[in-house]
Amino acid sequence: MGGVVKDIQGKLTESVKDLETAVRLAPDSGDAWYYYANALGRTERYADSIAAYARVNALDAGNLDGWLDHADLPLGPKGPEAALLKLREGDQCIA
Repeated sequence: MGGVVKDIQGKLTESVKDLETAVRLAPDSGDAWYYYANALGRTERYADSIAAYARVNALDAGNLDGWLDHADLPLGPKGPEAALLKLREGDQCIA
């Protein structure tokens, strides 16, 4: 995915655009949504990132990285209680 490469290169705006295209072309790809959610979080588009992680979790409930990153994201803006709630939700889906 070109968006991931651009993210690694620090070209976050371009990365988000490429990954937006990826999720539009492959809306059922948990991997595309995961990388998109990650890039959105790195650009501080937290609400959009949380929504994208929710899509990752819906598509691939067994994706531990998706749940951990989803839980980590609200740690700053919403506090540890929100993060723990999301971790518990993921724990129930993975167990």
